Amino acid sequence: MKKFDLEKQFEFYLEKVNLKKENMSEIQLQETKRAFYAGIAQMWRMFVEIADMKEENCDAIFNDIDDQLAIFWCDETIKYGFP
Repeated sequence: MKKFDLEKQFEFYLEKVNLKKENMSEIQLQETKRAFYAGIAQMWRMFVEIADMKEENCDAIFNDIDDQLAIFWCDETIKYGFP
């Protein structure tokens, strides 16, 4: 059994961006899933790099990442009206 199910996270992502599998073409679903998993893979690589840093630097890095994500989603919500 998977300890952390990435497929469930993909389902949550689709919900967050208001996409329904049944309304997507096969190609759109495939490319959306590829983009999601590529993002997860890049984030994983970032975590591996961060794990090698001093603990006091990690807090600042995580706060910076959190801020950037909040700004991105805020902007997207304003531009496109995502829920």
